[in-house]
Amino acid sequence: MKINSLFYCIWRICVIALLIISFAVPAHANNHSKQTFQKHLADVRGRIVGEDGRPLSGATVSIKGRKGAINTGADGEFILKELKGEVTIIVSYLGYKQREIRVSENSKDLLIKMELNDNTMEDVVVTGIFERKKEAFSGATKTINAEQIKEIGNKNVLQALKTLDPSLTFVDNNQFGSNPNSLARIELRGKTSISNNTNLGTFRDQLGVDPNMPLIILDGFESSLRQITDLDINRIASVTILKDASSTALYGAKSANGVIVVETVKPKQGQVMVSYNADVNFNIADLSDFNMMNSEEKLEFERLAGRFESPWTWHAHALTQFYNERLTEVRKGVNTYWLNEPIEKVAVENRHSIQVSGGTPEIQYSIGGNYQDINGVMKGSGRNNWGANVDLSYRKNRLNITNRVFASGYRSDESPYGSFSQFTRANPYYRKDRLNQPFLERAVTGFDQYRNVPNPMYNAMLNSYDYGNGLTISNNLGFNYDLNPSLRLSGGLQLSKGSNSNVSFLSPLNTYFEKTEQLLKGSYTNSSGEFFRYAGNLAATYSKRIQERHVVTGNLRADISQDKQSSRTFTAVGFPEGVEGNPAFSYTYEPNAKPYIFEPPLIRRLSALASFSYVYDNRYFIDGTYRLDGSTAFGTENKYSPFWAVGAGWSLHNEGFIKNNTDKINSLILRANIGTSGNQSFGSFLSANVYNLSPYSNYFGIGFIQNQIGNPMLEWQKTFQSSLGLELVMFENRLSSRINLYRKVTDPLIVAVDLPSSNGTASYPMNLGSLAINGMEVELGFSPIVNKARRIVWNVGLTGSLLKGKYGEFGSIINSLNDEQISSSSIQRYEEGRSPDDLWAYKSLGIDPSNGKEVFLTAADSYTYDYFEANYRVVGNARPMVEGVLSNNLRLKNFTLNASIRYNLGSSRFNNALYALTSRVLGCS
Repeated sequence: MKINSLFYCIWRICVIALLIISFAVPAHANNHSKQTFQKHLADVRGRIVGEDGRPLSGATVSIKGRKGAINTGADGEFILKELKGEVTIIVSYLGYKQREIRVSENSKDLLIKMELNDNTMEDVVVTGIFERKKEAFSGATKTINAEQIKEIGNKNVLQALKTLDPSLTFVDNNQFGSNPNSLARIELRGKTSISNNTNLGTFRDQLGVDPNMPLIILDGFESSLRQITDLDINRIASVTILKDASSTALYGAKSANGVIVVETVKPKQGQVMVSYNADVNFNIADLSDFNMMNSEEKLEFERLAGRFESPWTWHAHALTQFYNERLTEVRKGVNTYWLNEPIEKVAVENRHSIQVSGGTPEIQYSIGGNYQDINGVMKGSGRNNWGANVDLSYRKNRLNITNRVFASGYRSDESPYGSFSQFTRANPYYRKDRLNQPFLERAVTGFDQYRNVPNPMYNAMLNSYDYGNGLTISNNLGFNYDLNPSLRLSGGLQLSKGSNSNVSFLSPLNTYFEKTEQLLKGSYTNSSGEFFRYAGNLAATYSKRIQERHVVTGNLRADISQDKQSSRTFTAVGFPEGVEGNPAFSYTYEPNAKPYIFEPPLIRRLSALASFSYVYDNRYFIDGTYRLDGSTAFGTENKYSPFWAVGAGWSLHNEGFIKNNTDKINSLILRANIGTSGNQSFGSFLSANVYNLSPYSNYFGIGFIQNQIGNPMLEWQKTFQSSLGLELVMFENRLSSRINLYRKVTDPLIVAVDLPSSNGTASYPMNLGSLAINGMEVELGFSPIVNKARRIVWNVGLTGSLLKGKYGEFGSIINSLNDEQISSSSIQRYEEGRSPDDLWAYKSLGIDPSNGKEVFLTAADSYTYDYFEANYRVVGNARPMVEGVLSNNLRLKNFTLNASIRYNLGSSRFNNALYALTSRVLGCS
């Protein structure tokens, strides 16, 4: 009882003491404690709007480094509850650039304006179909922006790509030299198809498509190499190169050779802006490879070779007189260097471009034009390109509509001097000042036999010509509609129509008609073609972030297209001297010929595409693609074919054991993928029997001639690809490296094998053999100086690429194809275990001084004077052991200095121009 009373007394004393203390503390002290608490915990409100100022409903807002996220309401507003200290918030919305903003508990009424995604961000891969976040994409790609392209040069985008990415190879063909009207041959990570037929051409389809050419996409639709070559470089916003299965499977049957995606500049809102660009280039011919004899050396060479000897007295006397006439010219000092005659000392190129753009937040526009005047190195050759574009964009709430109209045209002129090889064959002891003489000499060739040597300068002065014109008009309509923050519908429609023509006239005075009867001298050829194409697509994209750690993206798309082409050609002959090339003055058509009309069947294509990607905690990601393609141009029994790809990656820089232990690594990503892609860029209608109308008619009507036996069981050519890549970026992006290993196996190939003449056609398409490519690419970059405050940046880079190819599983049936290569004097062969880039020739050991005969090395490594095609061997390989680019870029405020060197180690080059001077390859080094 006493204990309870004691506790009760103590409790009452404590209560009274607390009351006294509480009343004794000043009121402002209590308020101060309350204010201090509120200062560290406060609500932050904000509002997110688009470029047009309209609120963005459903935008995602999260705090960097923390779990969880919130979405904005219908008015674009959000509230961050009980924010403490300074943090970084991440704002993202479909179709807009992601933003990171520093805020604190003192921030009030934030207004965050989002920028539309203009497809030029470094962290986004533009595939031409869907956009993929670079850090969460397993494909091997290379994105190059407009600034990088212009730093390399101003000729065309392909020349820039050649310098900026080592995987892109331009196959040299020096027979065409610097002809501005010839197109480059491009390969991306090697070949996937047989390059059939001579060392100058390739196995092309009826539409003239190189089967090893990458697919080219311009603003979401398929384009041509010519259109990209002539495209104004100032209109280009970015170029993305898709290289492996994960990135190219989106295009299915046409993507085995890789894909080049070109995006042009889009209209932007703002005040009216006018931009004008002009540039000039100078080209000088390099003739250093032509080590020609002078007149004295050439005549002595002919004498030692027995050119002026004969066992018959009369003939020997004529040859001696012939030699003395040439010797007299040599002693008079005649020593003509013919190679300079058809060449311009300096060929000048001019380019001009103007763009006018502007608009309101709802409607933006861009109107422009360009003109290119390109003079070739050969006198009289050149090309004039022009283009015009009108781009319109409309944005309203969730709807975005774009329409682009592009027109382009050209005028091409070939040199009246003809082939450069005519001048390489002209002897130096001929005089060049005899412009009015059609022949340089009446040469003795045999017993009472003579041959007139044509004068190339005389032919060049005639009124002959060879020119072409072309016009293409395209309209691209596209739309995006955001059903909600996670789901977008998009679609596009392209209509494209074009025409081209080529007219050539060869004067009746040309020495080509020396032995032609009078009424057939002179020729006029007119070729023209037209095409019309439409392509449409409809797609849905779903992207959702779930509980901060999970990001799911899915895509569905359907495509349709149709191509129609036609061409017409006729040749008229027999022109009076002195008239222009008007067919009305001709005597008749070319003997045994009539106008040729080619109208291939319509090509229709249909495809369905599904793709997905999943990202977990910004560390692990997987993606997959499945596409089903169908085409009327392929096997009647195999009109549809599936293509697929799967890939995975690991963002190691987001792992705790790296993120928490070092701040030196900005990015470390491991990627891998496998899949299939196809090559339908060739072989149109190879599965069908093709008939031509006979050019002759009789009382029974017009007959049909079968010129192709189709193979209805022909399978689509597929390429299986696998790729492994590692990307590392360190020291605040100052050091970067990337390595990619890949393998491509095309099995089966499509080969046109010879048939017995009793079949009525020369070849038959078959699935035969395989081609395997193994390669590696390395890219290194370092910035020794980065001073953004003073705007001084110095970047150096080194890239390298190596690959090896090998044929397999041909069997003996390929012998007929090799026989064709031999008959056409080709330096290519098709043999199991050998590279498609091997150069084959009969190896020469030089001239035997004892008898003046040429010595050859047989396949058994023995010596012989006899020339047999069976002794052809591999004497070199056109593919380098390693090639790449060493680059150096220095920026000093508004001044930029760029120097790039493309190196090539361990390859052999075949000079077609020199090969034209002889009937056999004497050697290769």
